[in-house]
Amino acid sequence: MKKLNKRKIKWIVKESERREQGFYSIGKQQKITGRHARRVAKKYGNDKYPVLKKCGRKPRQIKKEERELVVKTYKEYFASATMIEQILDERKIYKATKVIYISNFG
Repeated sequence: MKKLNKRKIKWIVKESERREQGFYSIGKQQKITGRHARRVAKKYGNDKYPVLKKCGRKPRQIKKEERELVVKTYKEYFASATMIEQILDERKIYKATKVIYISNFG
């Protein structure tokens, strides 16, 4: 999918309300699929001034206990994030590598 700005979203909504073109044609002009054009029109149809919403999943905050556990393990073994993940897996504590990277190793 292509990144759409406010101006393009407004144009898609306006064209869909005029009903002179189908969503397939609107999508072709904006270089997106017809289904995505229909989704954009439905999502922003009621808004006079569309505001782009954040996309993707909301990030999960790392708890203090998780961070302390990763830092403690790092200070004990002086290993990389992948090795720390394996060490924690052996202890039956499952943490993603991303959590370990974000913890900054103290």
